Amino acid sequence: MKVKISLLQGGYCTHSRKMVLHGEANETCQFPSLFAVIEHPTEGILLYDTGYSEHFFGATRRYPYRLYAQVTPVFLKPEETAVAQLRERGISANEVKYILVSHFHGDHVTGLRDFPKARFVCLHQGYEQVRSLKGIAATRKGFLPALMPDDFERRALLIDREDSPLRIAPVPPFAYSYDLFGDGSIVLIPLEGHFCGQLGALIQTTQGPLFLIADACWLREGYLEQRLPHPLAMTLMNNPSQYKQDLADILSYHTQNPETAIMPSHCIPSFQEFVSAGQTPSA
Repeated sequence: MKVKISLLQGGYCTHSRKMVLHGEANETCQFPSLFAVIEHPTEGILLYDTGYSEHFFGATRRYPYRLYAQVTPVFLKPEETAVAQLRERGISANEVKYILVSHFHGDHVTGLRDFPKARFVCLHQGYEQVRSLKGIAATRKGFLPALMPDDFERRALLIDREDSPLRIAPVPPFAYSYDLFGDGSIVLIPLEGHFCGQLGALIQTTQGPLFLIADACWLREGYLEQRLPHPLAMTLMNNPSQYKQDLADILSYHTQNPETAIMPSHCIPSFQEFVSAGQTPSA
């Protein structure tokens, strides 16, 4: 089964390019916070992540969480939030049935509170890592507790890495795969080097296959050239060895499936090419 998809930008942050690609110039660059709107023929409206929202600024008003905003300053117009962009398309917040949470870094979950009816799909192990974090421990993980809906656990569809009814034969060369609806339209693939529980999504769209890889790398040069972030950034990864393996696996998949568009969540060139190819309306 195939779905319709729109890839949109929900604000951006700024950061040094050399931190995300070791050896690059020390120049400040914009990194968009991308999210996807997925229209499934029978399951309705889904989101993959949410982009930034106004909740980010409230969650980072005080220390130690303010450090997050200082390291990666965020720029967001009210009309760029996911809830505003959906409203512009005639979709109310209550119509969103599922939000696929790639991982729990603040820039990927700031809009969760805006969708009161959605179920949250995530890897159980990733949620368990952050559910009790607060203060400095949370900030070090890039997690902002105030962004989490109070009823998150009640609304969550937690996928166990090893024992899940959604688990299917893995998509080569990856170790695990989960068919969300059992129809092949959305297959979730763990990419946990960057963050425990991070989920990529291999989506069969009406315009062709698309692989959303979240922060497995920030820029496409990461997987195409097998280039790592700055060593300081690597110390913050969940599993540096797995991060390298994720890059190798994504390149292998790309080589074997060149028709599939690969989309890191913060890569402007990848986003612009996807838009200019006519595969999604721009924000």
